[in-house]
Amino acid sequence: MLIMEESDMINCLLVVAFFYYVLFLYFSITRLVKFILPSSSRFGGDGNGLSICNEGVRIDGNGNEYKITRVRPDGRCLFRALVHGACLRSGQAVLDETREGELADDLRARVMDELVRRKDEFDQWDLGDLDVYVQRMKKPTVWAGEPELLMASYVLQTPISVFVIESSSGNLRNITNYGQEYEENDQPIKVLFLNYGHYDLLEEFLSDISCQNLRAKKRKKF
Repeated sequence: MLIMEESDMINCLLVVAFFYYVLFLYFSITRLVKFILPSSSRFGGDGNGLSICNEGVRIDGNGNEYKITRVRPDGRCLFRALVHGACLRSGQAVLDETREGELADDLRARVMDELVRRKDEFDQWDLGDLDVYVQRMKKPTVWAGEPELLMASYVLQTPISVFVIESSSGNLRNITNYGQEYEENDQPIKVLFLNYGHYDLLEEFLSDISCQNLRAKKRKKF
């Protein structure tokens, strides 16, 4: 009986030793890949037909380069994406979530005021009772859509472009644009629409040189 117990103990020790050996190999290979990959290949796949630069810059099948900035999905997502994009374009510091939410609520209120002011200028949307619609949309957790995108282009006096990522190809596709009258003086704020109603900020398309510069800046920190 004692011999069996010693044998079991030896087997357990062997299993533990093998586990740590596999763990050691895993971390060694992972570190080796991270060391080699930046010098041998700029991009890795994300499984959706997209290529991703090490710094988060993506390239779709058509060669379009872009970066997605995620915003909190709390009902303010469209307004968060718009104010974040407006701040980046004006050279302001990156917003924290609290300040971003405050500016998003302020933009929502201004958009609703603009909608009321322009209520007689358009009839492409059946909003029902406008007063009821506006009161509902003023709530910070209510999702916004096309009417708010158009009004936001007026409030911000800037074009806004909406993109999707095609599920079949993984390519970016521009589905609609607002505020074209401002395009002569300004580049659009780009937002990415996800099919479950969420919006993220789609940052400016970046060139191959931009991606290399991002990596160079990252290396300088060390």
